[in-house]
Formats: sequence, structure tokens, C-alpha cells
Amino acid sequence: MRKIVLVEDNEINAKLIRDFLKFKGYDVIIVTSGLDAKEIVLKELPKLILMDIQLFGMSGIEAAKSIKEDPILKNIPIIAVSAFSKEKLEEKDLSEFFIDYVEKPIDFQSFGLKIEKFMV
Repeated sequence: MRKIVLVEDNEINAKLIRDFLKFKGYDVIIVTSGLDAKEIVLKELPKLILMDIQLFGMSGIEAAKSIKEDPILKNIPIIAVSAFSKEKLEEKDLSEFFIDYVEKPIDFQSFGLKIEKFMV
């Protein structure tokens, strides 16, 4: 299975990431709201979730927490995607929700390698 759920409310960022991942051969489902993330993840059961931290309505942190609390979904890895620096996110100690981190603007070369690591 090469399915990824991308939770991103910025349309331009979502399309850019989706197009890159599709080029790499992944199936990408875009979710534009943290409120809808868990429902879609439960329906799609992806191999990986990419979660923007700053989402309208429900933050990516809250959405990730909700997903990790579900026994069916808890083992799906979630990568945080954010314009916040890695150090800023480490202050919040989000390691129980996120397995890794990608900083915006995205360096697509390292991003591609990171995705491949979790899609094996």
C-alpha cells in the first residue's frame, strides 16, 4: 500500500506536496481540516500521515492526538509538517504523536527520502 493522507489547509501547499508525492508513485488523499482528519484516516487506513501543525478549527497537534488515541489508528506514523522550527516544536515535546518532522518551506530532496523511509 502506497497511500498517504496529507492534512493541509493551505491549497497551494497541499497541491505542491500532492503533486510531488504522486510523481513519486504514492496515492495521496488531501484533508483540509484537522476536524475531518481522523474520520478520513479511519476510512482510508493509510501507510503514513503528513500533518500540518497550524490548521484552522483544530490544530494538527490535537488531530494527531485524536488519531493516536484510536486503537485502530495508533500505529500509523504521523510526520509533522510546519513552518515552526524543529527546536520550537521540540519544546512542546510532540514525540508521542509525531514520528518525524518536515519544516516549511520543504526541501523536496530530503522530504522524498524521509517519506521513502516510512513507506517501506
